[in-house]
Amino acid sequence: MKFPYIKNYYLNNSDDLRKQKSFCENELNNILEKLPEKDKFQKYFAGFVNLYSNFLSTTPLIWENVNSLPSERMKHYDSLADFSETLSENILKRLVVIKLNGGLGTTMGCSYPKSLITVRDGMNFLDISMLQLNTLNKKFNSSIPLVLMNSFSTHSETLRTLHKYSNCETKIYTFMQSQYPRISGDTLLPICTSETIKDNTCWYPPGHGNFYEAFYESGLMKKFIDQGRDIAFISNIDNLGATVDLKILQMMSQDTNNNSEIQFVMEVTNKTKADVKVNLFSCFFV
Repeated sequence: MKFPYIKNYYLNNSDDLRKQKSFCENELNNILEKLPEKDKFQKYFAGFVNLYSNFLSTTPLIWENVNSLPSERMKHYDSLADFSETLSENILKRLVVIKLNGGLGTTMGCSYPKSLITVRDGMNFLDISMLQLNTLNKKFNSSIPLVLMNSFSTHSETLRTLHKYSNCETKIYTFMQSQYPRISGDTLLPICTSETIKDNTCWYPPGHGNFYEAFYESGLMKKFIDQGRDIAFISNIDNLGATVDLKILQMMSQDTNNNSEIQFVMEVTNKTKADVKVNLFSCFFV
């Protein structure tokens, strides 16, 4: 079923936008009636409708507004102060380590979570991530927790493997990112039907940008803030080189104590010829 007023992905007519959004919401309501966990999916669908509305109304990017990041917004790593171990207790008790664990190992020929692929000496990505954090906790007598953001594709199998860490002092928490319906390129409506509702190919995890919403909805963000843990280190589960850097953590902690406006820091490095698929580091000025 196609709608004649859909000429491209940018619907500039407000009436067309309302019609398309209404069609989509009707489809979502039909799907919702067939789902066993309505409350959970109502929250998912609310987030999806927000993205969907932005998708329909988005105008083409104005490339003149995309520029390199100003030099004053960047700080060279060598300019950071050495980490003071006398401050370690106060700094590390504010930290949470979060690993994005939503992907399958399909590019490596596997159909299970990428985090469970054996990497070295019989250990997988999750094992090594746990080892790295546990080593840090033991060195500074700290209790930094590990948090895994799973997707509907990785959640069940990840939970089944966590028992192997039951004797580990480092605590592990998990939550799931949202589950959104895929849409058709022809109709821009969900491809899921009552007959295919359990087919995972009709759904998708909405990417890393969904972290903030999913983390908030999980209740873990409030839990950690109530404990005084207000700094999060986030990286992909398969990026074993992305570990907690104490100099960067110290910089963030000191800036926060001085009422600085720094709320987000991204650690970056120079690209190589192997990084052709890596995005450029740029700034968009509205």
